[in-house]
Amino acid sequence: MKNRFMLLNSRRLAALVCLGLGVTLFLNSGYMTLKAELAQYLIARNWHANLASGTAQKPWPWADTYVTAKLTFESLDKDRYVMVDTSGESLAFGPGFVLDGTFNQSQAGYAIAGHRDSHFEIIQNLKTNDEITLQRQDQTRIRFRVVSQSVIDSRYQGLAPADPSQLILITCYPFNGLVPGGPLRYVVTAHRQS
Repeated sequence: MKNRFMLLNSRRLAALVCLGLGVTLFLNSGYMTLKAELAQYLIARNWHANLASGTAQKPWPWADTYVTAKLTFESLDKDRYVMVDTSGESLAFGPGFVLDGTFNQSQAGYAIAGHRDSHFEIIQNLKTNDEITLQRQDQTRIRFRVVSQSVIDSRYQGLAPADPSQLILITCYPFNGLVPGGPLRYVVTAHRQS
């Protein structure tokens, strides 16, 4: 009888531990989703404040990054705010400039990279001749037209724009891959419209 009672209590304890763990994981995922949504709201608000002030400021006091541009994918009716660089802190909140984000890079073209499973998942839907607008913090708008989409092996091919009139968008490939990273990159190349 005592063994049966202990077995019953052990099962109840195990069930309670599993239930508690499940509730904790569920609440944590909701917290992460809420945090991501709040961050996007603060980044959008920060972009508009930066445009008004003419200076780049952090979207929240403890942020390790800031917004320097906005991409508009005309055919998809979607925007993405572009962070100053591609550090882990920046890419957690949006795509980032592969170079330094100061726009001195415009002499070499623009290169922007983002995560394939979040902010830059959208680039797989871009087609040849789609328009992309890059709005800089100085409120200059530059229009680009998509000319190609390709998969490259970053071990053997460079990712830098070939000339100053190019915008390249880069993300890991394949989009639905189980293992992140790897050498393959999905690259969308667009040329500046006059």
